Amino acid sequence: MAKTFYLNPEPLANPLHPSATHQQELAEAVTTPSTISVTGIGYGGKILYTGITTAGALNNQSFAAGTYETQLDILAISNNMSCGVLNQSGAVGHFGRVNAALTVEVEVHQQTQPAFTTPGLKIASYTGSWTNPGSNTDRFELVVAGARISGGMMGSDQISFEIGELDDYVTGPWSPVYTGDTVFENVEHAFEITFEGAELV
Repeated sequence: MAKTFYLNPEPLANPLHPSATHQQELAEAVTTPSTISVTGIGYGGKILYTGITTAGALNNQSFAAGTYETQLDILAISNNMSCGVLNQSGAVGHFGRVNAALTVEVEVHQQTQPAFTTPGLKIASYTGSWTNPGSNTDRFELVVAGARISGGMMGSDQISFEIGELDDYVTGPWSPVYTGDTVFENVEHAFEITFEGAELV
């Protein structure tokens, strides 16, 4: 079973990457479409934006083996730039598992696809396993990086993304966590349905 989050305009500070131009929230519902743009991207690379789930959103100590992916909605990218969820000339984009306090990156993985150099909807994914168990308070982090790959002058180039829509998502095989209370409630509900459907003779 997969769970999906959406990159929203709502800011969510990421102290792990304070230099990120945009620091956003990964939420379970979309809000208002918005555009984020980054300029001044050098040969040394730059963190373009981050997205982090809110506290308690995952409530799962296990990141199951499988495919974790995001769809980047690249509105515009200068012809001498590249970007993605991977290392961009020292600015390292990644999918990450971080602690609740956002002070430690417990584990990170990068996309398997090459960096993106053209506009459009782009799938970046990692398929594999994570070290388990972690903590059920851990959060998921998306870090997108970019770099200049040829020519141009600092400040004259730009990469823009659309966020806040259904196609601006992150998804992974996080399973729901069932507590004893949840199991009891489900059994109780099933009993009520059975009792109401029974015929009295």
